[in-house]
Amino acid sequence: MARNVHGDLKNVLEKLKELIKVKDDPVQSKILKEALTPVLFWLPNKTHPRVAQNKSEEPVTIGKVGDKVHFTYFPSSFNNLTKRLNVLRTKHLGHMCGHRSYFLKGDLALMEQALVRFALSMLRKKGFQMISVPDIVPRSFLENCGMRTENKHSQVFHIDNSWAPDLCLAGTSEMALAAYLADETHNISDLPIKLCAASRCYRAEAKRGQMEKGIYRVHFFTKVEMFGITSNESGEESESLLEEFTSIQKKFTIGFCI
Repeated sequence: MARNVHGDLKNVLEKLKELIKVKDDPVQSKILKEALTPVLFWLPNKTHPRVAQNKSEEPVTIGKVGDKVHFTYFPSSFNNLTKRLNVLRTKHLGHMCGHRSYFLKGDLALMEQALVRFALSMLRKKGFQMISVPDIVPRSFLENCGMRTENKHSQVFHIDNSWAPDLCLAGTSEMALAAYLADETHNISDLPIKLCAASRCYRAEAKRGQMEKGIYRVHFFTKVEMFGITSNESGEESESLLEEFTSIQKKFTIGFCI
């Protein structure tokens, strides 16, 4: 399956050759590293071998979880249900933060909190350490986690430079959890490290002209995040941790395809 790549691989390889030549010159080495880093951000992560085996342009289903619900009646839409129950407000919010804002009310607000607490309770039983993370993180950590901050399609909210330069609202707690573990050396005996967090996530949603029903593609939402780091002694550790994460996700969903 083909991937859209915006990075210039030839340029990256040339800069790497230059970096090797000046490795004993700390000044030139630093200059080249600073020039190389933003170019590397445009290259995607390594494709999983099972994805690379797919030669077509269409995704392949490798597994199904649960069964699709078949109703014996014509179900109401999310919009109609929330309107009838008076548990959601999405209109008349222009005086706040725009048309992709919302208020959860009553039972729907309680349901959100209950789902968050249920998820965190399950993760703690599975050996995850719960972390309360900040919503404001340095721009560098967003980009290190693969989220572009400066191009025209960026979904990142920036803090005004007059208040604090190079800070952004986190699009997910992944960035803060990565920062929490950054620049540290961990003993293999302590791995894997499994963290979880419940946080508010902020997305600018670049397609501002596209209308979405309900509370899909909104500017903010609450999410429970699973985050882990592991060793690479056998080459199977990462896949094993991913399988563990996936098995936990299966417990929360009625039916979906992988």
